[in-house]
Amino acid sequence: MSTASPPRAVVVEEELLLVGTTARPSAPVPRERVATRTPAVHDLDELRAALAAGRRRHAACADGRGAVLVASGTELVAGGTDRFRASGADTRAPALTCGCSVRVETGSREEGVAVAERIGPWLPVLLAISANSPFWRGADTDYASYRTQLRGQAPAVVVAAASGPSEPAAIDVRVADVPIEVDDAVLVAALARALVETAARRWREGRPPPPVRTEVARLATWRASRSGLAAALVDVTGRRPVPARVMVNRLVAHAQDALDEAGDLGLVQELVADLAERGTGAARQRDAYRDRGRLEDVVRMLADRTAPLALVP
Repeated sequence: MSTASPPRAVVVEEELLLVGTTARPSAPVPRERVATRTPAVHDLDELRAALAAGRRRHAACADGRGAVLVASGTELVAGGTDRFRASGADTRAPALTCGCSVRVETGSREEGVAVAERIGPWLPVLLAISANSPFWRGADTDYASYRTQLRGQAPAVVVAAASGPSEPAAIDVRVADVPIEVDDAVLVAALARALVETAARRWREGRPPPPVRTEVARLATWRASRSGLAAALVDVTGRRPVPARVMVNRLVAHAQDALDEAGDLGLVQELVADLAERGTGAARQRDAYRDRGRLEDVVRMLADRTAPLALVP
């Protein structure tokens, strides 16, 4: 009988936007962001099902209010499109941004701090994978993740102490844009968990954190925010540009043992291949816009993909 412990528990919180339709002006929708939060789970199939259920629940509520639910890191429209308008959006109002936060269980606050010191070099890669905010209130920003620019110096990782005797300590990885696809959210969560496990093991082995210069880390984050997976990323420890696909493969290789032991390696490799084929959310938003130059088309694509009616096993 196996005595292996289960993978670390993971919780994913997604922020999503409501976009009102002009088809029902009698039911105005306030400028609004909603959030879904999964229960703590160990299995990625359970995580996938919980994410999909949360999105479908909010999509049904949005429909009843004359709106659609969209997974985008930033507000796309400010004044309106042919059919869609921002939900009461005002260009003078504070920015609404939407991220995907992954909370991973840790054994102690001490372990959480040690993990935070060791996963930093890989966070720009997670950002590039999730980049899904190229438009901002009616304009193309020339960024893949403009949400990152709007967030400024907000922390990408937060160590959370146990809130009670039955609550474990945890680390929150907050670097990602909310992805369009449920599967991409699962990919971000699986990689984040594997990075936490890998870092914790290295800490227990007495291996020091990799040396990272602050200016190089900032450049790597900016580069990932600017182009997502469409151009080179910055190897933080090597201090040089590396093709984005190579950096993604390096991340998977870095965390391979943890992924394999959790039973996640095959699925992660499949999801990475799917992402490479369809492109990041930012690339897909721009593809939807390119044909007719209408943000309405982008909103419709996002609404169709944010809350699919069913997920193929």
